[in-house]
Amino acid sequence: MVVYARYSTFIGRILSATAFSGREQTNFHLKKLGKDDGNG
Repeated sequence: MVVYARYSTFIGRILSATAFSGREQTNFHLKKLGKDDGNG
């Protein structure tokens, strides 16, 4: 049971970290595109 709890927590951290990094990259790309459109 303890092992399962650790495993689930480990997976949860990876998923949350992946989602966070993915969201940051998306925001960065959107901002970059917005700047390019404004300058163009």
